[in-house]
Amino acid sequence: MQKSLEQNIIKYGLYKIFTKRVFLPLIPIFLIDYGHVSLGDLAAIASLTAIARILMEVPTGYVADRWGHKPTLVFGSFLTAISVLPYIFINGFAGGLLASVLFSVGYAFTAGTAQAFMHETLMALNRENEYSRVMGLAQSRGLLGNVLLISLAHVAQGLFEQGGLAGESRFGVGALGDVADDEHGPAIRHGVEADVVRAAVRKAPRPARGFAGEKHSA
Repeated sequence: MQKSLEQNIIKYGLYKIFTKRVFLPLIPIFLIDYGHVSLGDLAAIASLTAIARILMEVPTGYVADRWGHKPTLVFGSFLTAISVLPYIFINGFAGGLLASVLFSVGYAFTAGTAQAFMHETLMALNRENEYSRVMGLAQSRGLLGNVLLISLAHVAQGLFEQGGLAGESRFGVGALGDVADDEHGPAIRHGVEADVVRAAVRKAPRPARGFAGEKHSA
């Protein structure tokens, strides 16, 4: 029992690594350039997503009380994980809206639930006084883990190209090279995560083809 509880702390650290969406600054660029949505469409997506989040706050809290924190956390993480799929398979406004709403609903399930789950875990281990330290370490490891993952973006790009997927995927890793163009670079100036992403993609080799087989202009 105690070993299982100790593993919850390790799993939470991994959870913090793989649930950070450091590519969020790229989403508006992708939707405008390859989804052909307008700035008005982006505003509508943001507004509808905010409404969905507000509407789901109370129901998700009720579900967490009924199901328990761990099942709710797993379900919310599943929703956020699949929320990127509409960007790949559904083009334009509909894909952007569905992806954003899915992520928002999933986040509503996990927001607060993860912290409550970890607090319960530490209480069961009689280590509740270590809550701030454990959560701080998990956050730090999550950020460092994402820096490492971003630095490996060019490796994933090469795998996509070798597998013939670079031209097939509308939102493959190879598209990160497009963001480094002078045309788009100024669009992601702000935010620590955006700076990290921009630094990584500028070092990545430029792919021969972009989304859906489009060729780069000279």
